[in-house]
Amino acid sequence: MIKKTLLATAVSLSLIGSTLVSIEAYARGGKGGGPGQRLTLLERLDSNSDGVLTIEEFSVSNAEKSERIFNRKDSEGDGTLSLQEFSATGGRRGPGNQDDLDESALVLCMEEILGYTLPERPDSVTAFEAADSNDNYTVELEEFVAAGELRAEKRFSELDGDSDGEVTNEEMAAFQAQQQERREAHRTCVDEQRDEEDVLN
Repeated sequence: MIKKTLLATAVSLSLIGSTLVSIEAYARGGKGGGPGQRLTLLERLDSNSDGVLTIEEFSVSNAEKSERIFNRKDSEGDGTLSLQEFSATGGRRGPGNQDDLDESALVLCMEEILGYTLPERPDSVTAFEAADSNDNYTVELEEFVAAGELRAEKRFSELDGDSDGEVTNEEMAAFQAQQQERREAHRTCVDEQRDEEDVLN
């Protein structure tokens, strides 16, 4: 009887302890969500679970992503990317092929909707030449990852609204909201171009 009582007490204390740990983790914004609860983007990237994202954590995640993209682009499997492999998109998001769209008109349309100037994006040839640091007309994995690190630093500065070196959930949410606005503007402008093509052709 005493053994059963002690066992029941131990189990109860264990359950209470694990509950307190979960509550503490939730209060800190850590990765203590229950079953069925999806982690936020910041929580997935926040490797030490302290509730903020640093450039070091962001860079590690970006390097892993760069390696996955490189391996996907390296269609010949020779460990290098030609300009053609480097420029391959792997399929565009959204319905239909958008290669025939007027890109400059698309940007102007989006800027009119958004009310601000969009950052310039280099074309694939310019990006390839920048990544090819040893000028041998191919891009190796190390070069591809290094180019990704430069992009990561630029993107992190966009995420870090107050420039304090840490990205909070609020800053991440603000950035994601901005990106969603750009996606919606892009869809609207693509549809407008398609409608114009349908009328004129």
